[in-house]
Amino acid sequence: MAPPESILPEPIQRVYRLIEENPYFRPPWKPYPKQLLFLSALEQNVLYGGAAFGAKTVAQMMRALLYAHVPGYAAVCFRRTFPELEEPGGFIDLSHQWLSGTNASWHALAMAAECTPGVGQILIACPNGHAKPHQ
Repeated sequence: MAPPESILPEPIQRVYRLIEENPYFRPPWKPYPKQLLFLSALEQNVLYGGAAFGAKTVAQMMRALLYAHVPGYAAVCFRRTFPELEEPGGFIDLSHQWLSGTNASWHALAMAAECTPGVGQILIACPNGHAKPHQ
């Protein structure tokens, strides 16, 4: 639940509107203030840093899902190694938790979550060619 709109800057209001109309944005908690600023950025590329366990992966997954209900939308979430993708709290784990109960489907070979067919797609990738998915 968002605070009253009249006290929020317009970019934050926009994020709350997107969250309310998006059936795929289902994290178990509301975005923290720093995450809200990250989500409200209009730029395609945004740097977001911080200490270990600072919820950066969560913020990136939130941003990837923010427009998942928009036709033609696609996002990519990267990690250096496959074990980083599949660890608890990693992108694969978060996508399974947050997208369960929606009509999104998981494509294991492509490591992609597809929301309504033809609408949003989230690709979870490992650019290191030596890190192969476990069989």
